Amino acid sequence: MEQYYERIPTSIFPIADDSAGNLICIRVKDDEYRGKIYFWDHKNELVAKVMLDEDLKDVSSIDNYWDNVYLIAESFIDFIRSLEMKNDNIVEDINSKIIGINMSSNFMEKMRLAREKLEAKEKREK
Repeated sequence: MEQYYERIPTSIFPIADDSAGNLICIRVKDDEYRGKIYFWDHKNELVAKVMLDEDLKDVSSIDNYWDNVYLIAESFIDFIRSLEMKNDNIVEDINSKIIGINMSSNFMEKMRLAREKLEAKEKREK
């Protein structure tokens, strides 16, 4: 949070990042949008525009700047459901390509089981 303070709107909270410096965030304020998942693109952030001395008349604070924030899921569950495992055969030596892994070894298995439970519950409710 310290790294992104005054770089992202205060109504979103980072929950993940990618290797390119972008963030996956969850909206934690504003009842209408709370719980929605957003992608924050660092390439178009307000700080860079200010440094380039671009015209920002309509922006009074970081909370008014959403040009680099994109809705990617209506809820955390929808976001998890959208994740896919890809078996790309393009990478021959995967160990030389991995920079770091920040999840428990059984994370994807837990997510798969949670998804199955949720889908079974939804079927029962229908």
